[in-house]
Amino acid sequence: MVAGTYTVTVTDNNNCFSTQTFTIQEPTAALSSSPAISQVNCFNGSDASIQLTTLGGTAPYIFNWSNGGSNSSIDSLIAGSYSVLITDDHGCTFNDTYTISQPAAALASTSTSIQVLCFGDSTASIDITATGGTAPYSYTWNNGSNNEDLTAIHAGTYTVLITDSNNCTSSETILISEPIAPLNASDLITDVLCTGDSTGAINLTVNGGTAPYSYLWNTGGTGQSPTGITTGNYSVTITDMNGCVVNRTMQVSEPDSALQLGISIGHLSCHGQPTGWIDLNVQGGTGTYTYLWNTGGTTEDPSQLTAGTYTVSVTDQNGCNSIMTTTITQPAAFPLVSGTTTPVSCTGLQNGAVQSVVNGGTLPYTYLWNTGSTQSSISSLGAGVYTVTVTDANGCTNLYTTQIIEPISSLSITATTSDANCISGQLGSINATPSGGTVPYSILWSNGAMTNSISNQIPGTYTATATDANGCETTQNFIINDISNLQLTSTGDPQICMGDMAHLSTDSVPNGTLQWYYNGVALQGATSHVFTTPVAGIYTVMATTPCGVYTSNPIEITTRVLSNVSITNSVIICTGETTPLNAGGGMEYSWSPTVGLSDPTVPNPIASPTVTTEYVVTIKDQYGCTATASVTVSVICDTLDIPNGFSPNEDGTNDTFVIDGIDGYPGNILYIYNRWGNLVYKKKEYANDWNGRSNVNGVMFGEELPNGTYYYILDLNIDEKPLNSYVVIRR
Repeated sequence: MVAGTYTVTVTDNNNCFSTQTFTIQEPTAALSSSPAISQVNCFNGSDASIQLTTLGGTAPYIFNWSNGGSNSSIDSLIAGSYSVLITDDHGCTFNDTYTISQPAAALASTSTSIQVLCFGDSTASIDITATGGTAPYSYTWNNGSNNEDLTAIHAGTYTVLITDSNNCTSSETILISEPIAPLNASDLITDVLCTGDSTGAINLTVNGGTAPYSYLWNTGGTGQSPTGITTGNYSVTITDMNGCVVNRTMQVSEPDSALQLGISIGHLSCHGQPTGWIDLNVQGGTGTYTYLWNTGGTTEDPSQLTAGTYTVSVTDQNGCNSIMTTTITQPAAFPLVSGTTTPVSCTGLQNGAVQSVVNGGTLPYTYLWNTGSTQSSISSLGAGVYTVTVTDANGCTNLYTTQIIEPISSLSITATTSDANCISGQLGSINATPSGGTVPYSILWSNGAMTNSISNQIPGTYTATATDANGCETTQNFIINDISNLQLTSTGDPQICMGDMAHLSTDSVPNGTLQWYYNGVALQGATSHVFTTPVAGIYTVMATTPCGVYTSNPIEITTRVLSNVSITNSVIICTGETTPLNAGGGMEYSWSPTVGLSDPTVPNPIASPTVTTEYVVTIKDQYGCTATASVTVSVICDTLDIPNGFSPNEDGTNDTFVIDGIDGYPGNILYIYNRWGNLVYKKKEYANDWNGRSNVNGVMFGEELPNGTYYYILDLNIDEKPLNSYVVIRR
């Protein structure tokens, strides 16, 4: 029955009746639901939810979700479809399906950066590009900036936190580098030694910044360390590879004046007595002076001189020299002075003595020793030369000189050494032998050893102290040299053809490690005593041993390339015509295809193709190295003439690459490549204006290209294969 009001009348056999009215009710509305859906905020998140509001039907309700949920709402949902079946108290049902969405991709970012060129500058920048998530984005940097990109920043580590409109986040860290130290210079000045000379020099040491460096002196020089210069002020501007600049000013000095000598003389008052003297006056020059007399003396003002001619050579500390000669005269006759000498008993002791003996002259005598004593004898003396001046009552003097000696053979040490070779694992030794003095001896080494010989020692200086029976000592240093020589050899010719392998080997180092370097840069994992490479460059190997670090001789691996390979220019012929092809730079030739060629094995075959054909020649030199080149013979009648070289030296003749007839090919494009396959020039609508300079971004941009052979491709913008061949630059 449907909902409504129903009346029933019941009548019995006596026509008695009774009437009753009933009402059938139904829910006020059909069972349904209204969803409130919260979507996934971040890609692959699980924070979505569905909140249902149930309408109609008859409560209570039963919920049966496709994910197993049994409540009116479900949460912690990932993206996807969710179905629900709602059953009311009367068993009435309602079902529906809801879709949870998420951002199309996870929030992410990429960055590009420009590094700091000069130490301490703030010239770097970072360009951030955010993707995924839900735009718009906001940015928070660890330096406090909220901009998307950073500019004018210094070296350091920068971290950005990117937040999208759903508060999803992503972070990225970028390292901004700079040279490890500021560009700096120090100098070692060598002043002019003697006034007016050109012996000055400046030894300039540059560090920091980014090598290589260039130099410009106020003299116009461009070298690092000028030599052979005169006195004066010098300044230099140093520029590193990044254009960072440092200036330095230096002064090269010379002595204020040249070395000049003056002299005063004291002649002898008594014959034969060494009472003469010379007072030398030295001016100019530099610093302290040294003196050398023809007597062997080295004092400035010698005294106690006998009669004779004296010459002195004065040298200042810079080696500047001046010479002067003078004569001391004497009168005649004075008594003789002699003496007796007691030698030193042990080398270095002070127990020698001298007793003077005087004959002649007039008493009394006075005595003056070179020790300062005024007695007729002196004692407690060490080995050396002693002189006494004896003066009689008349004031005449005479000299007596004697030498106190030590034992004939003083205590000494001799030794034989065995050098160390740390590369082979051999350590050194020293075998010392004391002599002289008084036996027996004892020896103590600086490493604590007390034997005559020490072995298994690393290279270095070792000190031995020997003591004799009288307690006399002597000390001697001995050196164990390091004769290690790390050799690097090449198996076979170090000049290889492009694509071949060079084989290098060095010593195996016991108890050591090896590291190979290419052009000064360590090669990761290259630690064996053999190394194989196809790459040209300078190779060294470094051995680290218990004695130290050793670097081998360098070996340069060079790659043979047929750099002088030449081939005829691409040509255009008419049907039925022939043209010679010419290749050079090798010993053997092989052309392909062979169709239309008179002989594919000669350098100059005659070509007679019927259709436009690209001929490729393989050229082999005397070493077996090969190179290929190609020339296109276009079978079209035209006047296009492509030269095989030009000389851009700005002399007004042949300064550009002129292709006759190029103006008949609008839309043409010319490409120029160097021998390494790098594009160095590109021009659309080429108009015969290439002057040998690069116009492609890179280290050669705008600069003159070096002399050599270059490969060109000329696209004529026609339905034909582009022309290609070689062109030579010769300045």
